[in-house]
Amino acid sequence: MQEVGRVLPGRLSTQERIDLMLSVIVGSTSIAEAAARADLDESLVEELARSFVEGGLERLGGARYAAYVAALRAESAELRTALREAAVEIKLWQELERCQRTSP
Repeated sequence: MQEVGRVLPGRLSTQERIDLMLSVIVGSTSIAEAAARADLDESLVEELARSFVEGGLERLGGARYAAYVAALRAESAELRTALREAAVEIKLWQELERCQRTSP
């Protein structure tokens, strides 16, 4: 029979896993306590907590932010190229105008 306050290994509901990981992350429960409570190995609980945090960061915008920054950098590179090309064209037009003014 199951001990009160403990769960069978691998039998945590989604909400129980979330609550357990949040308690570890905020520090109200140690990894050892969480492992004992869930009847899991401490290294597994530690890996679950790390995955939980990484997943949260990614979901909160880590991956989207990286994609957004990459898109901005690509757009910035395109704009710099266009600006350089426009500057060269302006200089050519200015040089052409100068040559036309000086020629008889």
